[in-house]
Amino acid sequence: MIRSGSKGLLTGVAAAALAVGGLVSASASAGTAPQPRSEQAEAGVQIVSRLSGLCLEVRGGNTANGGAVAMWTCTGGDTQKWESNGSEYRNVFSGRCLDVNDSNGANGAGLNQWDCQGQQWRFNGSELRNSNNKCLTIPAANRGNGAAVVMWDCVGAADQQWQIG
Repeated sequence: MIRSGSKGLLTGVAAAALAVGGLVSASASAGTAPQPRSEQAEAGVQIVSRLSGLCLEVRGGNTANGGAVAMWTCTGGDTQKWESNGSEYRNVFSGRCLDVNDSNGANGAGLNQWDCQGQQWRFNGSELRNSNNKCLTIPAANRGNGAAVVMWDCVGAADQQWQIG
């Protein structure tokens, strides 16, 4: 409502602005728009080798199925962040899940990322095991950037010890 006189006009304009602002604010907060990238960067955890202190990373910012996974200096970037639903580990950057190449159950099977299809992983506080009860392992205890990551029988060795956080 707009009243006569300058004071009444300002009061009416201010009330209208608040009402419109409230509607805009309410409709914006009721929407389901994705969070800005800067807020998404806070999501996820790093999978860190206790042997080397390096992080499990999707190499080269790859977003495709089959993208290589290897160890790299921890930077806190989204290619090194993983979200877990209790069994799958989904990379924050690519949206794909940690996977064993071709679902191979043999020792030495490499890792990559793939569409999330119910991949099963269990973390017991130090070992990360897959559905074949094999452990995430850094072959030959390689401590360098780019070190491969494979699956191997769990023996409690230093190259199979991880910290997630």
